[in-house]
Amino acid sequence: EVVLRGPDEALKAAPKAQQVYRNEKAFELYTKALELLEELPNEYRQHVPLTKGGRGLSKIEEAVGDVAVQLAKYELAVNHYMVALQTAQSKEEQSVSYRKLSEVYEKQSDYERALSYLKMGLNLLSDVPSPEHARIYNDIGVIHFQKSEYPEAEQQFNQALEILSDMPDDDTLELVYKNLGNVYYVQGRLNDAVK
Repeated sequence: EVVLRGPDEALKAAPKAQQVYRNEKAFELYTKALELLEELPNEYRQHVPLTKGGRGLSKIEEAVGDVAVQLAKYELAVNHYMVALQTAQSKEEQSVSYRKLSEVYEKQSDYERALSYLKMGLNLLSDVPSPEHARIYNDIGVIHFQKSEYPEAEQQFNQALEILSDMPDDDTLELVYKNLGNVYYVQGRLNDAVK
């Protein structure tokens, strides 16, 4: 067993554990970080530099939820994403939590619930397009694809591409193009898929 002196050590070790040991160890370390954080007096808890970007508890809860999803512990993931949602410091962070909640339900084929969470996340975002907008449109497109609603999926993927044309987010851009290619492929539009 690893001896950790504080939540910051657990938070540094957990992402590495997620990459190296897979998810059980990462889950253990994130959970330990939450326990250690709870042991701190309130006046100190707010000053602990928990994560990059200063998202603190919300970020830890989100990370635990991510690992729980990878372990197919969906109820546990929902619980942690709900705490992340409640402790989020901005509407953008809340939007991310809603998107993550939708992924849990999409994995369980509860597409209507997944779509409702995505719409809640989208409604929280400002009118200024952001990479999070593109991620949500991509995820809406994935759900329509899963439901064999290919024109709707294509529309959502194209909306994500339009947003991404003005901002760099190579990971999301790659994902959207892959998903759009899948739409073209299942529709027999191979010339479009190759573009």
